[in-house]
Amino acid sequence: RSHIKCLSAMKLLKTVFMFSSLLVATPLCGLAATICAIFDRKGRLWWPISRIWGWALISWGVPTRWGIPQLDVTGYEHVSIERGAILMSNHESYLDPPTLIYLSDIPIRFLTKKSLFYVPIFGLALLAVGHIPINRRNRSSAFSSLDKAAQTISKGKLVAIFPEGTRSPT
Repeated sequence: RSHIKCLSAMKLLKTVFMFSSLLVATPLCGLAATICAIFDRKGRLWWPISRIWGWALISWGVPTRWGIPQLDVTGYEHVSIERGAILMSNHESYLDPPTLIYLSDIPIRFLTKKSLFYVPIFGLALLAVGHIPINRRNRSSAFSSLDKAAQTISKGKLVAIFPEGTRSPT
C-alpha cells in the first residue's frame, strides 16, 4: 500500500515538474525562436532552440526514473535535408510533437490546429518558424492548409502531420 502511495506521489511530482517546465520553457524558447526565425528561415538558429524546448518537455513529462526514456524511431534514415517530405505519426499524447522535435536533426514544420496560434508567445513562434495552421472545422480552409503544406514540402521542407487529426488512444 505504501508503494502505491509512493508511486502516486512520484507521478504527481512528475506532473508538477512537467507543467513547470512547460510554463518556463515555452515562453523563453518561443520568444528566442521567434527572434531567430526573423533572421534565419532555414532553421539553423531557431531549430536548436525548438529542440531544447522539446527536450525540456519530454525530459520532465515522460514517466521514467531519470530523464528521457528509450525511444523507438523507425524510418528516420529515409529523411533527408535535401528534399521535402511528409512525416506522419500517431498522436497518443500531448508530448508527441515535442518528442518529434527533440529527435529530429532536420527542422520540422507541423500542420497544427489553428487554436494554438492564439496562445501568447507560443502562437507567434509557431507562425514565425513556419508551422501551418489548420482549421479542422472549416473544410475549404483545411484544404487550403493542405495546399500550403504541399507547397512547403515542394520547397524541400519536412512537414509533420497527425493523420488522426487529434490525440487518439488507438
